[in-house]
Amino acid sequence: MAVVLIQRLFTGLKSSWIGAILLLASLPAMTAAAVPPECSHFLTYAQKQARVWDTVTRRHSGLIFNRLAIANRSSLKGVNGRLPPFDKEAVLNGSKSLLSLGEGLSSFVSFFLDADPRLRVHAVDMIYGDSEEFAVELQDAMIHFEVENLRRKYPGHYHAQYFQNLDIPGGRFDEVVSSHSLAYLFDAGRFDEDLELLRRILAAVKPGGVLRFWPIRPDLYPHMEKLARHLMSEGLIRNHNRGTPPRGRLAEPEAHAVVIFQTALDRP
Repeated sequence: MAVVLIQRLFTGLKSSWIGAILLLASLPAMTAAAVPPECSHFLTYAQKQARVWDTVTRRHSGLIFNRLAIANRSSLKGVNGRLPPFDKEAVLNGSKSLLSLGEGLSSFVSFFLDADPRLRVHAVDMIYGDSEEFAVELQDAMIHFEVENLRRKYPGHYHAQYFQNLDIPGGRFDEVVSSHSLAYLFDAGRFDEDLELLRRILAAVKPGGVLRFWPIRPDLYPHMEKLARHLMSEGLIRNHNRGTPPRGRLAEPEAHAVVIFQTALDRP
């Protein structure tokens, strides 16, 4: 009876490897002997696609760590002294909290939660919520599957929110990081709007904490410098780096474009 049921299910999924993966996630573990020979290739293909997806997301998290490592070597010179480097070990041992803006399906946050799901490590992205509420069409069933998997595996760590209205349980964070998300919202012709956006995001950073985001195009360096000076005059930040491209091997298009703001210790 079980074999017949599996045969019927797989027959209806012949044109969809995504459906095969979803089926594998919902059924109990099956031994090789329980899978009909004519269905075994579906099982193998689904497993291969799952491995490919995992490889892509983990490669993206590796790029984030690489970018932070480069920033630690080249972007920590602030206008008021050296800025604190990103400390992965401090997040792993629980001494620092972390918020990732625009995390998407990256495994950056899950890297830490895999080590200890009790860590105060959180992610924000519109795709974690209801598609109608946030006007995001999850046309790719694989994306929907991965989103549900993340929320089910780590409940309370993935939040469907806009950057402008962050409301994460537990208050502020030591580190707020955004890769290829926040940076694309800035426009040199929208100073007031960008200033208000940064004020709202910095409200999620602890006093003395750090906001890091990238990549910023070289033509936006003067704009970011003007925003930083204004934030310093308001007492919201006490230090920031300048958008100065490094030389030599670190001069790739995105390697130097990490903007770092450190909040004031006595900030409002």
